[in-house]
Amino acid sequence: MASPSALDPSLFGLTREQVRERLGEPNDVGLTSRRYKTPRLWLYGTVEVYFGKDGLVDLIFDDDEKGGSGKSISSSKAGG
Repeated sequence: MASPSALDPSLFGLTREQVRERLGEPNDVGLTSRRYKTPRLWLYGTVEVYFGKDGLVDLIFDDDEKGGSGKSISSSKAGG
């Protein structure tokens, strides 16, 4: 599995398959519900990749291991 660079804006707008091709299988997935059965969150180490309802990456969050509040970037901040 490749490790994503924290807050890599080139991930925005990618589909799940494109993220899988670039980064490999996630360590974990989450954010499912009865209505949304496909996971909206993929976890790669401390980096969380969120998919919007359209199935494209729209938020990346890096939960640093030092106990800080972490950093995030959304597609709107990245110009997408």
